[in-house]
Amino acid sequence: FVLNEACHVRGCLKKSSKQMLQPGIWEGSCAGRVAWFLALPLFLALAATVVVLGIPLILESLAHCRRPSLGYSFANPLFVSLEIVWTIGLTRNPCCPRIAVAWMGTWLHLIFGVLLYLVGLLFDKRRKKPGCCVPEAAARVEELRLDRHTTLVYASFSETLDSVCTMTVIAYDDYVLFINPVFAPVEVYQRLRNGQPRVILFISNVFHHMASQLCLEACKDAEVWGCTAAAKRHPRPLPIRSPSDGLVLKGVDFFSFAGSTYKEWHLYFA
Repeated sequence: FVLNEACHVRGCLKKSSKQMLQPGIWEGSCAGRVAWFLALPLFLALAATVVVLGIPLILESLAHCRRPSLGYSFANPLFVSLEIVWTIGLTRNPCCPRIAVAWMGTWLHLIFGVLLYLVGLLFDKRRKKPGCCVPEAAARVEELRLDRHTTLVYASFSETLDSVCTMTVIAYDDYVLFINPVFAPVEVYQRLRNGQPRVILFISNVFHHMASQLCLEACKDAEVWGCTAAAKRHPRPLPIRSPSDGLVLKGVDFFSFAGSTYKEWHLYFA
């Protein structure tokens, strides 16, 4: 099994090794990149602090769970530790220069970009049945209707981390907008489309595109817009277009944080 998985990853890496690193990592001046590299010792010190603080959280989690899992017992506590260290030591620290926050965030996402890419490849293969290009839906899916135009869809998610992801669905005018696709069944996407003639699958950032194939399977005429940097990081390259290329939807304004490592696109609906 291990050899089979390793061969699968190796084959994928040969085709798309350039996509492992996020595009924003190498942007900036030469002097800026040198300063970022010299900040590596500070990042390593913070990483060691995250691990040290995470050990008692992991032990506490193991003591209270009947069946240990990679997510709930190990990865989730480490992310709690990461949040504590990052908040106290960097983002909410009045003595910490903002440039240091940027350096540390870039180092963090350099590592995350590679790890999440590899983890995504493995889990994408495991979710799909032989001969099927569509991943299986999550075991737990819930819907919350906010008003006649907006619905939230929650779906369990497990790729090392165990969590719940949220998709926002906006049905208005002649379109339905699926923002941040989740592992909901194909039937859920079809029902929430509710006969709208135009379907928009919106990829908000370079990471959150794992469940796109479920939406595209349910709505084969769907348009894909959002973060173009995510296009080739997906196991099957997505035809993503940038909203700046002419996406106009009644009631929606788009804006982006193109300089961030997430390459984020956001929207405001009113």
